[in-house]
Amino acid sequence: MEKTGKKLSRRDFLRGATAGAATLAASGLFSRLTYAEESAGDAIYTPGTYTATAMGMGVVTVTMTFDESSITDVVVDVSNETETIGQLHGETLKEAILAAQSADIDGVSGATVTSDAVKEAAANCIAQAMGVSVETVASSSEDSESTTSWKTAPDPVDESEITAVYESEVLVIGSGHGGIACARELAESGVSVILIENQDESVYSAMGNAAGCINSEYLLNKGVTEVDPVEFYTNWQLNTNNGATPKMAMNYAQHSGEYVDWFITELATDEEMATTSTQYFPLDEERRENMLSQIGHHKFWSSSIDLYGDLNMTEIHKRNHTKITENGGQIFFATKAQYLIQDEDGTVTGAVAKCNGEYVQYNAKVVVLATGGFGGNQEMMADLLPDLVEALQNDDQMSKMGMDRDGSGIAMGYWAGAALEHVIATMDGRTPWIGGSPGLSLSVGHPQGMWMNEDGKRFMNEYWGPIEFRSRPLMRMNRDRFYCIYDSNLPENLTYVAPNHGTKDPTYSFLENVQAAMDAAVEAGADGYEVPDPSMFWYGAETLEEVVSFIDADDRVKQNILDSVERYNELCEEGKDEDFGREPELMFPIKDGPFFLQVTDHDSSVGNLMCTMGGLITDGDQRVLAVSDWRPIPGLFATGNCTGGRFGDDYFTPLFGASIGICITLGRDCGKAIVKYLNDEL
Repeated sequence: MEKTGKKLSRRDFLRGATAGAATLAASGLFSRLTYAEESAGDAIYTPGTYTATAMGMGVVTVTMTFDESSITDVVVDVSNETETIGQLHGETLKEAILAAQSADIDGVSGATVTSDAVKEAAANCIAQAMGVSVETVASSSEDSESTTSWKTAPDPVDESEITAVYESEVLVIGSGHGGIACARELAESGVSVILIENQDESVYSAMGNAAGCINSEYLLNKGVTEVDPVEFYTNWQLNTNNGATPKMAMNYAQHSGEYVDWFITELATDEEMATTSTQYFPLDEERRENMLSQIGHHKFWSSSIDLYGDLNMTEIHKRNHTKITENGGQIFFATKAQYLIQDEDGTVTGAVAKCNGEYVQYNAKVVVLATGGFGGNQEMMADLLPDLVEALQNDDQMSKMGMDRDGSGIAMGYWAGAALEHVIATMDGRTPWIGGSPGLSLSVGHPQGMWMNEDGKRFMNEYWGPIEFRSRPLMRMNRDRFYCIYDSNLPENLTYVAPNHGTKDPTYSFLENVQAAMDAAVEAGADGYEVPDPSMFWYGAETLEEVVSFIDADDRVKQNILDSVERYNELCEEGKDEDFGREPELMFPIKDGPFFLQVTDHDSSVGNLMCTMGGLITDGDQRVLAVSDWRPIPGLFATGNCTGGRFGDDYFTPLFGASIGICITLGRDCGKAIVKYLNDEL
């Protein structure tokens, strides 16, 4: 007998249907299922094999075999987890479950997200074997007095449980791009600093490899165009609707090149830097002569340092760690912060953490939260991304793509009285990924074509602004079916792209793949050509009437498609899109056969995010603000993806690698602000 856990739909998500490890613990299920507490020989389980899944960095699958009174076998599939972190610990977690005869086991330090997912799936299997409804357990726990809400601070640890105490002027929690840059700046400024990191040093891995910056000395020497920082800042504030904290946005514009050079290029040899690249640069390489620097009012730049060669970001992080320790800083790996310490006036004076199962205390004059986002915490996503949850429909699900954390820094700040953003940016979460063509799965299709809804009617400017904003109208409409139509000039039209995150680089190989799909569609005729996504078909024919005749739709929809193309071509001829405001230079008429009609059915995935990009509200110096009076909480700073005030209501990229570039820049700026704070200059 086998039962597999399903994806988290909008309905299930809103009522918390997947009984996560925390929910099961709150309901008492973990303790009730601990084999050691049961009498030997009692019939506890229905013998058989049961399977369940849970979301870690990817999908984690646990399969468990039971006899009447024990767990006899466990198979843990962590193949979708981070190769150098979660994938290393499947066997360890399996042995722990077998030894405990329970899902109530200690997680692996440094692989918390994977550990929690394995425990969740294992608890689901045990519930199935006991005949306990997981959904019933989840529902009953919601009504109990016991709460597992992330908003509830844990009880302080008794002093007798603290096994070690460390002292420093500054404690930085989290060794991501921002945390490292902050700690290194402090160490090089002569400030005593401790950096703690949840990952074990032996499996330490950085997230992402591209740092977007402008006016890097390294990039300028390569021939990348110099950028006016004020122009960059103004464009940034346009993208955020002036929602980014002005000082933070301007610091990124003014200092990103210098700081990214400091973080990366100064720590690498010329030979290593020669293996790096810059997205969509140089412009004259292959088919990039039509690269767009502006779409409407929104501007774009090809200006990033991409470590996808022999030198990667994990190695750069390790070299920055060395810089920190060379300058007197200390780094503690496999250490997970639990909560902040505050005095009676609310001043933050340190934190309690857990290392190898033991509690340790760090006393400091300043604590910096640099713990990343909260995409690994489904409860926080439900609470802090309400607009995204409400937009889910059909098979949409809230899930992450392997690049996010558990939100612990945001929770610790909240417990300390911090104010939270009400709208928090996500990387890709609000983008309806609804098909595309070979090599691209964004929105309805390529913006170089014309998009139509299920009635066959055009409904938006397909080429509007940043790629992350382009599909927003789709979130507020039915997404069961869309049509996109092109003519034979598609490969040439595909060279008109802006250099930002998610754009397909129009290399010869990419354009050849597109042309091959077009040729296959014409050859397939009425049968259609199925591209890698099984719910998406391309039809090709020499005339518009013939290609429209191939689709499974009523005559009214078919006529609407033909009428929509006729209207669109008239607007192209006039050079003004009076219907939806598409820029004249980006209006490609659909007039030269053969013609191609793309049909996408039931394939939306709003909520599939890479990471979250905000949370704690800070001032321009990254001091965390109190919800009570919006003044800084003494002794508390934050930087990186747990910090708000950077991306407005959603992530966007006027240049590739904006997420990492701004983390490095503002992380170092945070360190500089702390030096002033310690000297009573802030």
